[in-house]
Amino acid sequence: YNAGSPFPLWDPDADNNRRHNAFKSIEYLFGTARTPAKRIAYNAHRPFIVMGGVSDAEIELLQRARGPVAKVTLCSLWLHEFIAREYSKGSLGDVSA
Repeated sequence: YNAGSPFPLWDPDADNNRRHNAFKSIEYLFGTARTPAKRIAYNAHRPFIVMGGVSDAEIELLQRARGPVAKVTLCSLWLHEFIAREYSKGSLGDVSA
């Protein structure tokens, strides 16, 4: 996503025709839908929108993390760190009351 351009579709499958969806279902049933190349293409068409973007260093760390649980844990750590930093600056207001 580039600043100023329209947001991508939330459901990229919504604009596909029925024949394409039927073919995808058959591929899924026979287990051929998730080859590494198809997984890359599938994920490339479904970007995860991040407000403010993702830095190159963050992308590198996510690529080095082993497995989806490690990636989710890393993002959770970043979110907790952000919230703690904002709280210590006082930008969250009086949340302890």
